[in-house]
Amino acid sequence: MKDEAKTQKQLLNELVELRQRITELERLEIQQKLAVEAMQQSETRYRAVVEDQTELICRFDPDATLNFVNESYCRFFNKKREDLIGRSFMPLIPTSDRQKVKAHLDTLGPKNPVETHEHRVIGQDGEIFWQQWTNRAVFDDEGRIIEFQSVGRDITDRKRAEIMLRQAHDELELRVQERTQELLEANKQLEQEIETRKLVEKTLKESVENFRALAENANEGILIAVGEGTHVYANNRALEITGYSLAEFLEIDLRRFTAPDEVEKVAKRFKGRLRGEKVTSLYETALIRKSGEIFPAELSSARTVWEGQPATIVIFRDITERRLVEEALKKSEERYRNLVDNALVGIYTSSVKGNILYVNKALANILEFDSPEELISQGSLARYKNPEDRKILIDKLIKTGMVDNFEFEALTKTNDPRVLLTSATLDGDTILGVIVNITERKRVEESLRRREYDLEVQSKNLEEVNAALKVLLKHREEDKAELEEKVVSNVKKLVLPYVERLKKSALGARQHTYLSIIESNLENIVSPFVRKLSSAYLGLTPTEIKVANLVKEARDTKTIAQLLNMSPRTVESHRQNIRKKLGLKNKKINLRTQLLSMQ
Repeated sequence: MKDEAKTQKQLLNELVELRQRITELERLEIQQKLAVEAMQQSETRYRAVVEDQTELICRFDPDATLNFVNESYCRFFNKKREDLIGRSFMPLIPTSDRQKVKAHLDTLGPKNPVETHEHRVIGQDGEIFWQQWTNRAVFDDEGRIIEFQSVGRDITDRKRAEIMLRQAHDELELRVQERTQELLEANKQLEQEIETRKLVEKTLKESVENFRALAENANEGILIAVGEGTHVYANNRALEITGYSLAEFLEIDLRRFTAPDEVEKVAKRFKGRLRGEKVTSLYETALIRKSGEIFPAELSSARTVWEGQPATIVIFRDITERRLVEEALKKSEERYRNLVDNALVGIYTSSVKGNILYVNKALANILEFDSPEELISQGSLARYKNPEDRKILIDKLIKTGMVDNFEFEALTKTNDPRVLLTSATLDGDTILGVIVNITERKRVEESLRRREYDLEVQSKNLEEVNAALKVLLKHREEDKAELEEKVVSNVKKLVLPYVERLKKSALGARQHTYLSIIESNLENIVSPFVRKLSSAYLGLTPTEIKVANLVKEARDTKTIAQLLNMSPRTVESHRQNIRKKLGLKNKKINLRTQLLSMQ
């Protein structure tokens, strides 16, 4: 409907509606203005509340970009707000914890919008702190996360306390374990001590029994005395040595058992030992038998306890035979020293370092000293012409303990050279040795060596001449043998066959006579050769000659085959050929015997 066609009433109604709408708009504008003012006031109050919080508050996008941080957040990290807004907070977290934070944020969703977790952060100056964050996810209408709002607080002190508490707990656990182990070990040790005590008691009991068994079977006398020397025990050997019975021995004390001249000395040692003084434990004295005979003895004493009382155990032996042996040894040593002092060879003892301990007269004479004492005063056994000889000698002694016939040169008191031969042994650090002067012998040996050399030269010359003569003689013999063989062979092959033919031809009596004379003369000519030559070499092959020689040496067929590297059958064939050529075929004549007879 057009405006011109509207009635006045209609226009009035529209005007009223228009005024109502204007009024409504004004009211809405006023409400909106009031709402904006209220919202601004609320935001101011909210911001004041947020800014005044001690907790760290921030908002960030799903990619960790910060949209908002409060003053506590800036203060904690010592950064300005503009340095944080628009940047990721991940650099504020240690690298090793970042994946854990990301994994935590990925767990938030519509069904689980709020979660709390703890992680480390990098504070001022790179110091590491612990924080606890409560993260809330903010979603759009389709349930997608568009932002996170987080509130955090510093829990470093609590974490450190927890760590310290854990360490204290672990330390306490360790101490408990150690203490428990100590108690277990103490208990185990106590058990071992109990077992050891039982074992000691058993061992002690066995020891007493062993002592009695040992004492009763000992070769030495054993006695135990208490107090001022009262005997309380004696073994069988002690009774056997002294001649007392056990009852009699237990009735007497140490003084009755000791020779009168030794009583005071023995008693003094006995009392001193009981007082704990340091007294000689092993010494020689004189004891007395029941018969009154005094005999030398060796005593060994020690403190002991007998039924709770201080006592002395004494082990003694009769050394009468030892004294006799020592006396004989002393006399033997004197005879030995006289023998050594007057020996014809040098005898000495010295240290490895070269200090002289003893030399006899012969060695002093060898080195041209007036007396052994003068040689000993020199401090050294000998002045080696070659100092390396002494080093070699000492090294051999240290290595093997003995040197036999070691030759060296030394200088005498007057610096004359002497060739000496020594044999020595090493006893600990002491060298015991014998020295022989072989200077004259060496001169003779040198003269003999020169004479031998001259004889060897002459002998060699004679050998060469003899060898040459032998070669000439051999050649002569070979030529002679060859000539003889040729003569015999030629006569046999070139003359005798024709003689035989002539004998068979028609000859007159005179011709037969001449032919006989020729044959006889030929035999006379070749007969000396035939006697010298072995028939084995006439008409035999070289191999047959070898076989014939071995047959003469009594070698059997098998041995000949081995020596000539042929079969036994071949050897037999050669033997048959030899018999045939020697005219022995079908004859019972031994081949070796025939060959030997033809030499």
